[in-house]
Amino acid sequence: SLLGGAYASLGDFRLAKKKHNQSLDIAREIGDKWMEGIALRALGDDFRDFGNLQRAISYYSQSLKIAREIKDERGENGSLARLGQTHLLFGNLLEAEKYIKKQDSPYERARLEIAQGKYLDAIFLMKDEVVSLMKDYVDLVNNDDYPHGAAMSMLVMLAQAHEGLGQNRRARRFLEKAVNLVESERKELLPNQREYFFSAMPLFSFHTRITPYEGLIRVSGEKQGFEIAEAIKARRMLEQVARREVSLEAEVPATLLAAERESVVLLKNLNKKKRSARKRNFEEKITSINLSLKAAHDKRETMIERLYEQAPKYASIRYPRPLKLEKLALRPDEILVEYALTESTVHAFFIRGKKIIKATRKEVGRAEISKLIEAYRRQLSDHKKIAL
Repeated sequence: SLLGGAYASLGDFRLAKKKHNQSLDIAREIGDKWMEGIALRALGDDFRDFGNLQRAISYYSQSLKIAREIKDERGENGSLARLGQTHLLFGNLLEAEKYIKKQDSPYERARLEIAQGKYLDAIFLMKDEVVSLMKDYVDLVNNDDYPHGAAMSMLVMLAQAHEGLGQNRRARRFLEKAVNLVESERKELLPNQREYFFSAMPLFSFHTRITPYEGLIRVSGEKQGFEIAEAIKARRMLEQVARREVSLEAEVPATLLAAERESVVLLKNLNKKKRSARKRNFEEKITSINLSLKAAHDKRETMIERLYEQAPKYASIRYPRPLKLEKLALRPDEILVEYALTESTVHAFFIRGKKIIKATRKEVGRAEISKLIEAYRRQLSDHKKIAL
C-alpha cells in the first residue's frame, strides 16, 4: 500500500490502483480487517484523484464501516475526512457537513467554511497553523518536516478565504507561495517522474498540484490570467504526450541526458544538505549551500537551453516555456477563444492579434460542469438504448 501511495502521489493512477487492489486482495485473503480498511481508503483516493468521485465515495464508505466494526479510531477519522472532502469536491455541501462535523479537525472544518462562504470563520480556524506555516515559509521549500502537500493545501485554502473576502492581492500572495512549493518539488524529479505530476494530488493534500495555478487565473488581470490558463493547458497536454512518446529520449545526445540527470541529482542533494544544516542551525553552511544552489540552478538553465538547441521536441515536452500574449502568431482577421475551468469559475478570453478584446467569467465551477457533462452523457446513453 505504501508503494501504491508513492505511485499515487506522482499521479500514476493505473499503477497505484493495481498495487492497492493487490493489497486489498491480500488483506481479505488473510482476514486482516485493519489492512483491508487501509486498502479501501487508498483505492478511494485513487478514484478521487482520477475524478471518479462516486466510486471514491463507495470505497470510503466501506472503509468507514470496517473502521467502526474493529474500533479503529484513526481509520474512522480518515474515512470521515475523505467522505467529507469528496462530497465537497462533488458540491454536496449538506453531505459533506454531515461527515466533517463528526471530526475534531480545524483543517477539515475550514474547508467546509470556505465552501459555505464563511471566509472569516475559516481564517480563524486556521490561525494556529498559519502562524507556524508563515514563520517557516522562507525555508519551507527545503523543509522535510512539513509535508509539501499539507503546506500547499493550507496556502490554497488561505488564498480561497481571502479571495472570498475580495482581497485578491493577499490571495495572490498565498497562491504564489503555493506555486513556489510545487515548482521546487518538480525540480527534484527526473523527467520520467513528472509525467503525471500536475494531475496528481500530493500526499496530505486534497488539492491537485494544478490548483494554485488555477487560483491565480481568478485573482490576476486579464493578460496574466490568459497566460496562466495557456500554461496549465500546455502542461496537462504535454504530460499526456510524454506518457505516449516512449522513444522521446532517442533524439537526445547521451551527454545531455547525463547532464540532465546530474542536474536533478545535484539539486536534490544540495537541498538535502540544506535541510540538514537548518536543523543544526549551521548558518555559515547554509550560506555556502545557497551559493552552490544558485550555481546549480544556473547550470540547469544552461542545460535546458542546450536541450532546446539540440533536442527541441524533447525540450518542449519536458521543459515547456510559457506562452506570452505578445508572441501569439494570429493573423489580423483571426480571433482566438481560450477557455479556462477552475474549482469555482469558468473563464473565456477573446483575442484578436496580440490583444484581449474581451474576457468573461462565470461563477460556475468544476463540480457543476462535471454534473452537466454526466447528465448529458446519460441522455446520450438513453437515446442509444431507445434507438436499439
